[in-house]
Amino acid sequence: MKRTNLLLPLIVISTTIALIWQGSRIREKESELLEMLSRHGKASDSSKSNGLTKDSSPKRAARPSAAAFDPDRFLTELNSLLDGAETDPRAVEESLRMFLFKSKDKLASASPKALKKTCDQIEADWASHEKAFVWLALVSEIVKSDPAWAIRGIDRYHKTIVKEQPIEKMLQYLGKNGTLGSSAWSPEYAAELGKWFDTANADGRLKGLAEEVAGMRFDLNIFSGNLLAAVEQLSHLPEESLSTCLEDLAASNRAPSDQRHLVEAVAVAVSAADFQDFTRALSQHAGFDSARDILASAKLTAERHDLAAAGIAAADIGPQTGARADWLIATLRDKDAGAVTGFAAAWTQAAHKDTAAWLAGLPAGDIRDAAVAGFAPAIASLDGATAAKWVLTLEDPSLRASAMDRVHREWRRHEPEAAAEFFRR
Repeated sequence: MKRTNLLLPLIVISTTIALIWQGSRIREKESELLEMLSRHGKASDSSKSNGLTKDSSPKRAARPSAAAFDPDRFLTELNSLLDGAETDPRAVEESLRMFLFKSKDKLASASPKALKKTCDQIEADWASHEKAFVWLALVSEIVKSDPAWAIRGIDRYHKTIVKEQPIEKMLQYLGKNGTLGSSAWSPEYAAELGKWFDTANADGRLKGLAEEVAGMRFDLNIFSGNLLAAVEQLSHLPEESLSTCLEDLAASNRAPSDQRHLVEAVAVAVSAADFQDFTRALSQHAGFDSARDILASAKLTAERHDLAAAGIAAADIGPQTGARADWLIATLRDKDAGAVTGFAAAWTQAAHKDTAAWLAGLPAGDIRDAAVAGFAPAIASLDGATAAKWVLTLEDPSLRASAMDRVHREWRRHEPEAAAEFFRR
């Protein structure tokens, strides 16, 4: 979904513009409008809940006086511009762009009532795509104070004016350009957009769009503080966006008890490797001591507990990592010590000499074998011969065979002749 950073309300507007004008020329228009609108778009407060769920009544942002904006005069000027415009679409586009730019202060100071009146008058006569372009710009202002009205208007526009897969195109665009936690996300906007998703889903309009919908619902739940609801969307997300989503979850600032519930929920929602990456990110954001305390109180299987411990120990690798490695070994619950492999690989990639020194002090056994199995393949690209010699010290025959195969493949990619010579012996 990780998700360029655009303001979400404006993205909805720009998406509709893309549906009006197709092709590369249309995408250029959309970008220009976004750039123009983003320069003066200010949104209401986006304060978040401290818990895993949020249930509050958002307040609408107050708008300045509308004294400088006259709907009738605005429409007269717009009609006059269009009547005298050249036939060249690019020239018309430039004229409209300048017209909206010069009107930006008036639009920003206009009351919602005046803006809605203007939209109603334009909507009553969709004589040209150019008028629709301006209508969308007005809606981008209304969405700040009355998201429900704006979303209903855009939804009606999609269903009646633009009929070529409007929902799919909108969701694809939002998934690519959505901005998580942007200051433009007011609580009211998030709530109204959530309602829109519920209605569209009930109507069957979102059928076949599970990944796109999950990405949007994930962002909305993160913004609203509904972290457990966000976790429920993880299984529907494409693999390429999952790491970004887990990073967003880990960065969510919550009380330790809430973070414990979050860790428990993520543990059953994602793969082992993804869970270890999540706990590593959690430790980076919350700090080692906090992450360690969260893990101590979390209810996890032995395997997931050890994966979490390995992720926490591998965060912010530095002089302290040796002591954290000792903590990891002391806190292991799973007998096969498999989580140590990922920890050793992460440490090796950041500081292979320190990892080698730590390995040299480990007694023979499952923990040392697991650590070497992570260390050796990770240094094979730097020193294949040394990596292979470390693998030969493994006591477990099956682990030794799999680790040597990984070392050989990695070494051969970087030094094919040296790798071939070593394995001919």
